[in-house]
Amino acid sequence: MIVNYAASSMRLIVLIWLVFGSLIIGWIFNIIISAFTADYRIEGTGDPAIDAAFGGICGIFCMVICGVIVAIPLMLSDGGME
Repeated sequence: MIVNYAASSMRLIVLIWLVFGSLIIGWIFNIIISAFTADYRIEGTGDPAIDAAFGGICGIFCMVICGVIVAIPLMLSDGGME
């Protein structure tokens, strides 16, 4: 019973870090894509550095919201996956 709880707890920690890591990687790719596609988008300023900065700043807020939405169910006692 104790071993099962420890394995479940370790799995939970790994899942949370996996989700946060994937959100950070997505945020970095969003900044890179914003910089490379600044000339092709209608809503952009045309300057790659400014578009990448705006994409990064807006991406932080989206990343926090997604992280909270994903982390809360994973931090519950049973994880909601049984």
